[in-house]
Amino acid sequence: MKRSLPLFACMLLAITTTRVFGQRYLSEVFTSVNVTYNKAYAANYEFITGSPVFDSLRMDIYEPVGDTATKRPLVIYLHTGSFLPILINGTATGDMRDSATVEMCKQFARRGYTAVSMDYRVGWNPIGSDVNIRTGTLLQAVFRSLQDAKACVRYFKMTAQDMGNPWKIDTNRIIMGGQGSGGYLALAYATLNDPGEITLLKFIATASFPEYGIFQGAPYVITDIWGDFEGFGGVDTLNHDNWPGYTSNIQFMFNMGGAMGDSSWIEDGDIPMVCFHVENDPFAPYGVVNSHCGIPCSCPVIVPTTGQFVVNVAGSHCVMEKADDVYDNNAVLHEYADNATDPYTIRANSINDGLEGLFPFQMPNPQIIIPGDPFDGQAGPWEWWDTTALKLIAPFYGVSPAQAVVIAKSGLLTNPLMSKTQALNYIDTIQEYLAPRIVQTLGLPGMVGINEVMLFNQNATMFPNPAIEATTIELNEPSQTINFVKIYDVTGRMVREISNIGSYRANIYRAGLTAGVYFVKVGVKDKEFNAKLMFE
Repeated sequence: MKRSLPLFACMLLAITTTRVFGQRYLSEVFTSVNVTYNKAYAANYEFITGSPVFDSLRMDIYEPVGDTATKRPLVIYLHTGSFLPILINGTATGDMRDSATVEMCKQFARRGYTAVSMDYRVGWNPIGSDVNIRTGTLLQAVFRSLQDAKACVRYFKMTAQDMGNPWKIDTNRIIMGGQGSGGYLALAYATLNDPGEITLLKFIATASFPEYGIFQGAPYVITDIWGDFEGFGGVDTLNHDNWPGYTSNIQFMFNMGGAMGDSSWIEDGDIPMVCFHVENDPFAPYGVVNSHCGIPCSCPVIVPTTGQFVVNVAGSHCVMEKADDVYDNNAVLHEYADNATDPYTIRANSINDGLEGLFPFQMPNPQIIIPGDPFDGQAGPWEWWDTTALKLIAPFYGVSPAQAVVIAKSGLLTNPLMSKTQALNYIDTIQEYLAPRIVQTLGLPGMVGINEVMLFNQNATMFPNPAIEATTIELNEPSQTINFVKIYDVTGRMVREISNIGSYRANIYRAGLTAGVYFVKVGVKDKEFNAKLMFE
């Protein structure tokens, strides 16, 4: 595999760096995670059985054990599954407790976030005899899941405002991400906000199927029926309002192997985005001309089991290129990346055509590994599954254990080297590439990046560093005065504050602080400078 040597080199460096310079949000500084299972965040009508059934929508919440922070950034993670339940979708994944989903949430929690694996409504007809049925019901499923994701964000804002913030959420720092179909959903969340964006010609029905809410000449998604983007309104026996009065704004989005309904959804002012994508993915197009796509920003989505067309979409390469053209999505990311020397950024930049925030994965044709494989591309290398576990849950989904084995084996056609080891390699790479970009974009407290260190060095000196008992901070301009110095440990907890200094020099005494890395914030007039300090 082309990526093997760079990836394992990246992993080795990441392990070494983490052990020596563990830093909240950039590294896993917590060892244990507490999970609250099956917490209801909203309720709405399910359509998986064909008729609407009112039911709770649930999530699992992951929190770092031993954290003293009163507010944490929130990561809402969206699982894959082709907008159908696991196994019923013909794949070994599609649940909020998929192996990769759980691992991503645990890693985020160990880095100091509150992470959520959010279940959402699914259900469409991929085997419909008419393209209007396939396209229309899929877009309706995506729309319902978008409403659910917005309800989930509003739930956390409601609990923060009205219930004493039990989950310790920083509601100004919310991240949405997902893999596979969850990536489609995350991209839609970040960009779909104008009713006109769902009335493009390709989203207009050419025939009527009223049993699906599809009418010739009308959009596949009729907001008077299903409700608006936020999940408000519509027919009250088909949609239920959840948490009105709260906003659903988020600040950052990442996508792993998903695509966007149309590149025209990208507009000036959209939030920063990062995308990961296998270049030869046969299901969700990467967005360049290849064997799966003839037009870069209009690539077909095909039903894997039948080969039937569903809709044309824009892949990750197209999305990031368009984002760079339409608005300066990369500006805040470049603040980190332009000076970055980490191996993940270097690797991504060597193959992403200069599109900061895009990390392509180059993988061989699976036919090299499995002769006669009907697919010529790979997908979701961050996923892994347990066939024994699939056999146990199969009857719950109306699938026999024998069918579950067949489904598990079919997954190897596009993930031929599937294993936990391979999946963790990719997940670690994704996390290490994401971490500094989230920190830079959200301006997380107590974090010191390359640019911040450079800014500190331009304005002040700290000596000695590393220190044993004390260190001194001295401004380069003696006419200025230091107002305060705050010291944070690697978990982001403030452990020392020195105020009313009134001098261009401040002494910091160890006074019981344990050996390790600390982060120092220096206040000067209306500015703040940040630096790292190590006590030996």
